[in-house]
Amino acid sequence: MKNVRVNFEGWIQLLGMVGVLGGLVFVGLEMRQSQLIAVAGQQQARANMYVNRYLTFIEAGLDYYNVNVGSAFTDLSTEQQSARRNNLWITWVIYENDYYQYEAGLMTEANWEANLENIRRGYN
Repeated sequence: MKNVRVNFEGWIQLLGMVGVLGGLVFVGLEMRQSQLIAVAGQQQARANMYVNRYLTFIEAGLDYYNVNVGSAFTDLSTEQQSARRNNLWITWVIYENDYYQYEAGLMTEANWEANLENIRRGYN
């Protein structure tokens, strides 16, 4: 076996390459963490948006379930029919925004699939 001598400059270059690789791994982990924080922030914003929708019905003295799901449209009062129509428009705006969030990578695949199923159900 032959003895191979590595000079001091070689060791410095090796340490430099290891340092660069370590830095790239660190930057990658930081980017992943930033992505997770952004997704969590968007999920929190969507949750707040839905809560505000329900609070609007409560403040108007309307039962969200009865107005939107539990009764036929023709059985509702004029005020309830208006609330249902407005809620429907809001729902479509939310779905449009959800699609943008999904395309931008700020919504998980599972959330988007659930929303897509709701869109299909609502459209039909």
